[in-house]
Amino acid sequence: TFYQIKLNSDYEVILSFSANPQPTALMWSFESNSQEMANHIQIPSNNGKFSTSLIIRDNDSYKALLRLSEITNEDIETNFTLHVANEIGAADYSVMFSEAQNPIECKRGFFMADGSTQCFKLYDEEIRSWNDAQSKCHQEDLLPAEPIDEAAVDLRKHIFVKHG
Repeated sequence: TFYQIKLNSDYEVILSFSANPQPTALMWSFESNSQEMANHIQIPSNNGKFSTSLIIRDNDSYKALLRLSEITNEDIETNFTLHVANEIGAADYSVMFSEAQNPIECKRGFFMADGSTQCFKLYDEEIRSWNDAQSKCHQEDLLPAEPIDEAAVDLRKHIFVKHG
């Protein structure tokens, strides 16, 4: 569940998964409490309200993206599911949105900054460039946190990364 979603805002969901052999079928579906049947969204697609794509990271690592435009109350009450299948089997990954505060705690080694809804990891080693930070994050399947202001860029000894 993604928390503190603001109505009328745009939101992007990124789900990382592994598949070996590669996926033969990928599709998002969504079903709200008021619907009797699920709707399906192909990957890739863009219909204005929903946009989807797939990023192939390496031989068996993938990221499925789902972008929603102008989130409504109906979107908040909807269960979104990514269906992934290959010749060996299938897996479903469910996502929901909530306007509520984030009730979850960060796993060991991560922390939540005040006013944030994301978990971060602090690295004590010195990283001298943004490219080095991005490379380090990519190795651990994390995303680099964007600096709040330009002065933060000078504090390169401590790189914060968002847990994906």
